[in-house]
Amino acid sequence: MTTVFKKPFAWVTALIMIVLLAASAIFLLRTSPRFSTAPIASVLIGNDWKTTFTNYIRISGNDVTCQPDDGKEWACQVMVEGKPLEMTVSYSNQSLTGCSVSYGGQAVACEATLGNGWQANLLIDSDLGISPARMAELRSQNLLLYMNESTWLLLGVAFAAVIAFLLTLMLLGALNKKTVANLFIPQIRLPVWALSLVTIVAASIVSRATGMLLLLPLGVGGSLILGVVIVWFNNLHKKRAVAFAHPAMWAAASLAIFWGVNLVTAFSLLIVGVVD
Repeated sequence: MTTVFKKPFAWVTALIMIVLLAASAIFLLRTSPRFSTAPIASVLIGNDWKTTFTNYIRISGNDVTCQPDDGKEWACQVMVEGKPLEMTVSYSNQSLTGCSVSYGGQAVACEATLGNGWQANLLIDSDLGISPARMAELRSQNLLLYMNESTWLLLGVAFAAVIAFLLTLMLLGALNKKTVANLFIPQIRLPVWALSLVTIVAASIVSRATGMLLLLPLGVGGSLILGVVIVWFNNLHKKRAVAFAHPAMWAAASLAIFWGVNLVTAFSLLIVGVVD
């Protein structure tokens, strides 16, 4: 059997996939509140944050500078619009006991809540003199901090679809003697990779539309059934030369690949803390 290492197309596809995975991992780790090294994981600034999320800004703990933990409080600072925002969160016996905040030397009201793990989310009930228009401009500079869980899940499904398609292309290029572009279904002349793409896109739409992270039911049963389908189509293709068997096998395989990648993506979003 020809291996992936002897097929330039498979090599290039694998390289693209690896670069995309690495970039996405760095991107998530940089964005994730769970991997922030600061004890204050995020800061929400805005008037009436309890009732409205229209005019506000959020600061990631990755942008906050903190003093060493003295066992009683976390003291951190960040520059906001050219002025220092100084924040202190006190704690005792694994619970937060209070907070104090000053901006440009002026005290402002605050509230501290526990976030991911033993970290604080600081809520500042003031716009700090920042206009709604300027807040909108600041939000546009880092939209990732303002994405809700639904948007993260949508991006997760789309990312899983892209990775699943690249992985399918890599396997097609590695396991077939013909080039991927020449794998045609008799009479229809549709490339097998195109059929796999249609399958993955359809699976992505169904997965997102139904609110499911996985297209098929969880459990070993679903995996075994799909595996049996792939083997059955493969036998039809090799032993009986059934015309539709080869593309159908790859359609089923691409569905299985999407299912697996989607599962890994969902757990990754949970681990980094962007979804609950």
